[in-house]
Order: sequence, then structure tokens, then C-alpha cells
Amino acid sequence: MDLGDPVLNARYTYPSEVTHTSMRRRALLGSLAAAVALSGCNDTSSDGDTPDQTPAQQTLTATETPTKAAAATGGETGASTPTGGPTPTPAGVEFDASLAESTSQCGFTCRTVTYTITNRGTAPATDVIVGITVSTGGDQVYEGTQSIGDVGARSRKSGITKNVDPGLGGGRKVQNNDGQVTVVLKPQAAGGAAATFEFERQLDV
Repeated sequence: MDLGDPVLNARYTYPSEVTHTSMRRRALLGSLAAAVALSGCNDTSSDGDTPDQTPAQQTLTATETPTKAAAATGGETGASTPTGGPTPTPAGVEFDASLAESTSQCGFTCRTVTYTITNRGTAPATDVIVGITVSTGGDQVYEGTQSIGDVGARSRKSGITKNVDPGLGGGRKVQNNDGQVTVVLKPQAAGGAAATFEFERQLDV
């Protein structure tokens, strides 16, 4: 066989050359695959910043602290208030008052009124002061106060008397109004509990 013939050289390849060529192709393909894999792992933006990340959505749970609005109402927002059933016994101090129908004369324009103060609550009313006003025909003719001490829980003080003197000017207004007066009693305890009671009375003039 003539190895110098160019035609024969073109058509015949030695086995060693085939082996070397295949190995080079496999090595080249392996290098390309590794380069592609590395480029996918190290992809960054062109300005060098890391890619944006969407923060995870936060979900409130049943263990969250109630809002101030819910805590102020003593329960959850939107909770309904129970209705019906018996009326509970009033807590603390709850005043009531009554005024005797008749009065007695204690001077030319002075009259003695008699009244009762009751505490229907479950707590004692301490250092009670009763405000007393008298008006006639829309004009106030007398204003005063009286200290009656303590009124125990679910108890009363009765037979309390107070001399009311509107003076000559006030007495004349009462007389001109045919003795019609409005008496207002306003008991108030040291703790701030208070109530107002109004009574219509006819005085002898």
C-alpha cells in the first residue's frame, strides 16, 4: 500500500486518530456543559445588585393581642351585649330620696322641710352632703347644703330636717305664686356618687 497517495490518505484514518478525536470531542462537550451550569448559578444583574425578593405575606392569628377598641369594651370587636333576664342588683352607691308633704314654720319667711335619703346600692355612701334648692315661678329663691354623714349600704336616713328661709324678697315671690315651690334635693357622697330629685310642693303663705 502506498501511504503517499493523497486519495488513500483522505479515505483511510488510523484507529489511534479516531480515538484521540473522540476523546477531544467528549472533553469539549463536558467543558461546555460545565460552563453553562456555572453561568446559571452565578447569574446577577448587570449593575451588581442582588435580585429583588418578594417578602412573605404576614398572617394574623387568633393569638394576636386584641385592639384597643376591643379591650376597651371588655371583649372582641363586634361582640353583642346580652339582653333580657333579671335586672342585676346595683353595685356601689345608688341614692333615692323623698320629701315630706307638709312643712312647719320656723320664722316669718322660714319653713322647715323634712326629707329622707336612701342608699339602695351595695356599698356605703360616706360623708354625704345634700344640696337643697327652692324655686318658684322659675326663679330660685333659696340654695343651701346639709351634711348628713354616712348612709350604709341598703339603708336610709329618715326624718332629716332643714330650715329653709328665702328671705323677704324670696318670700314675696313665693306668696305671689300662691305658695307653689319646687324643691330639689341633690345628695352626693365623698366618692363622687350623686343624684338629683325634684319635688313640687304647696306652702302655706
